[in-house]
Amino acid sequence: MVSPDKDPVRVTADHRIVFWDSGIVGQGQRRNVRCGDAANAALRAEAKRAELKLKVQSTCERQTTPHPDATVEDCYEAWIAVGLRNTVTGTRKKYSSVARNWLATVGGNKVSEMSLALLSHIYQQAVDPQDSDPEDSPAGQRSKPKALNTFDGIVTAASAWIEWASENGWVADSELLNTTKRRKLARKYRDILASKAANDSSSTIGTEWQDEKDEGITPALVPSWEVVEALGDALFRSESLPAPWHVASGRGSRGGRPKLSVDEAWRIGTTPPAAAATGLRQCELLGVHSSDVNKRNGEMNIRRQLDRYRPWIAGEPPPTEAPKHNKTRFTQCRGFYLPTLIKICDFADEHHGGWLYAPSAGQRWWADGWSKAVQRAVALMQWEHDQGREGAPLWTWRLHFLRHHFASWSLAPKSLGGYDLPLALVSDQMGHYSTDTTARIYQHRVGDDGELSRQVTQRRPGVKPAG
Repeated sequence: MVSPDKDPVRVTADHRIVFWDSGIVGQGQRRNVRCGDAANAALRAEAKRAELKLKVQSTCERQTTPHPDATVEDCYEAWIAVGLRNTVTGTRKKYSSVARNWLATVGGNKVSEMSLALLSHIYQQAVDPQDSDPEDSPAGQRSKPKALNTFDGIVTAASAWIEWASENGWVADSELLNTTKRRKLARKYRDILASKAANDSSSTIGTEWQDEKDEGITPALVPSWEVVEALGDALFRSESLPAPWHVASGRGSRGGRPKLSVDEAWRIGTTPPAAAATGLRQCELLGVHSSDVNKRNGEMNIRRQLDRYRPWIAGEPPPTEAPKHNKTRFTQCRGFYLPTLIKICDFADEHHGGWLYAPSAGQRWWADGWSKAVQRAVALMQWEHDQGREGAPLWTWRLHFLRHHFASWSLAPKSLGGYDLPLALVSDQMGHYSTDTTARIYQHRVGDDGELSRQVTQRRPGVKPAG
């Protein structure tokens, strides 16, 4: 895709101006004019830039109106040039870059035939890419699926483009313009992509919360509470202190974002323990409001989740949608963690309009922003471990295991330190589709169950144990 952002005019060492007659680099004819000396060349170059800028603007205005044979690529380029002309250059470049992931597949289709089925094909290519020319790929190898954040970028760009195309008469398919159907389609393919990561321990697809694809999870397979707290502490330090390690992406390190205040970093640092103490999914946690929390008994009303496909505008409530399976529910914060949860609620009421985990620094795409912050914390833990810091634990789990921590210890018997809660109660608190899902994911036979059975059956049924 050509770029409207590059300078179409340049001055050569021999005092010529060289330019693209369309006003866009790589489009049209490349021409040159001799100017005699450097001063004249500079003046002619500025005049030609102004002329070409007007030409591009005029062309862009004409592009806004679709023609009968317009292709998907024509429409997308018109959106970049016209629909985003008042957008910052970085955003236009991002959307242009994202388009390369799928324009090669569907760009030649007529835009008048753009439909939900064609959008589904775009997402399918991201999840299960097919090589356009198998001979270009090593024998027996296929293209890798996109990373989760890349897929999210494709969804964001496609949604914004479709809205613009609809407003300007390029597309009219009713199903394609149905926001709910597009969102469900995106979630369907994102779930497939997430499951690929869940089933591949070496995958680099992403570290976000995954759906319930795991089976046979026991307390021995989840991070301990001490490790969960260590992740929270690393998150606090990586967001509030200058990075003492070599990872350049850390907040406050070389090229990183400014560090957070101690209070803000503390709030963000409580997200891992809060997730493990409540069993919430990532976007459910990021969508909790203080009014959802009963400070007296720790009961939480889960009635929304953050919509990761829409931006969270600073100063406004977050974009939300119903929880997974459209299933609102109540869950119970661990009693020992309730005092901390109350402090988080009070801080949110004072500084963030009651939203417990509002963006830490105005991030519009907060689900991704939070995941990146956790990745910085994990990098810090790895660095400290490699440096031989005494007692420095590693984080070696997907973030979804914070949720597994909650369920595993809820179901584990008291003899092993668990809470021995009923399966149906835990299933309701987790928001699972059914108790079958809970029973499949979490293995209840933990430790030496045979020995445990022998011990408890020393008394007759109906006889209460002593003490």
